[in-house]
Amino acid sequence: MPKKRNSIIKIEGDRLIFENSDLSKSLKFNYPADTVRDLEILDAEKLEEGIQTFITKNEISAGSLLLVLSKNITFQKSISSSNIEQERTAFLDSIPFETISSKIYGKKDSQVIVATNRDLVQKFQSIFVHLGFQVEGVVPEELLPENYSDLYLKKSTSYSHLSMAGNSGYKETKINKIAKKEIEASKNLRLLLTLFGFSFLVLGGAYYYSHREYDSAKVSEVVIPDLIGNPSGIPTNTLSDPSTLSVKILYRPQEELSAKELQSILWSSGFKNTDLVATTSAGLSTNLSLSPNLPPDLIQKIQGELSKIDKNYTVDSLVSENSEVTILLAKSSKKR
Repeated sequence: MPKKRNSIIKIEGDRLIFENSDLSKSLKFNYPADTVRDLEILDAEKLEEGIQTFITKNEISAGSLLLVLSKNITFQKSISSSNIEQERTAFLDSIPFETISSKIYGKKDSQVIVATNRDLVQKFQSIFVHLGFQVEGVVPEELLPENYSDLYLKKSTSYSHLSMAGNSGYKETKINKIAKKEIEASKNLRLLLTLFGFSFLVLGGAYYYSHREYDSAKVSEVVIPDLIGNPSGIPTNTLSDPSTLSVKILYRPQEELSAKELQSILWSSGFKNTDLVATTSAGLSTNLSLSPNLPPDLIQKIQGELSKIDKNYTVDSLVSENSEVTILLAKSSKKR
């Protein structure tokens, strides 16, 4: 079995540049036609097949991987310490992607915010994790020293503190805000239609019984649905899209690689709203906490993905306003 080596892959708008401890020079991989356009991945399966063929042909060993975001796929802006949140919000709203990964770097007197297409980064992470690499970080090129390649490949210098992967600095774009408003409007419409249908049934029943020769004291019982526990009258288990599910992965610092690997697996399965949260506590076994209102198909799907990391997990109910699924990784969690 070939010895594992450190690798650097720089993501550019039209290609990838590979550097590896075993390579005498960098290698360039141009994206196959119709797989990547305008920083959007159109066909992840075809792209992964092309990358896998390229890696096999050039005998690149899987190992620790640093993903570098080239300057032409990131957006940067200097911000002042006096009005950070307002400037950050205005900047992220101007970026033309549905989901955005961002992070603020620097000190109080000299800060810069860097952002990129979150889906692009997540899909590349998922591809390389699936190909056997351990992604140690996703770092903007402009924040790295000029000799970062030598430092990482020869001395294994860590740049994880600069990584944007798993960063919670996620900003909803105007598209998402509008979509949420439309979803709320749709829910209100369904509620009105439910109430209208119920009223129609009551009036129709009253009309029917008024034309029957029954004693006025014998009034047929009208069964009113339970609108207290479920005001909308709509089944609560309507979730079917995993991207709408809020998932938090809690991990100790020692399990950061396992947490990132699980996050990449969930991303590739459609669970896009997944965040990493460092914690100081962990049990002897991994714990999966689920909201009681989740539909069975989503529960089965997330359990299947978690089993790829740890099959010996426990499950319990969760009541939280911040997430519908919480995964607490066990100490020294590994694939089993």
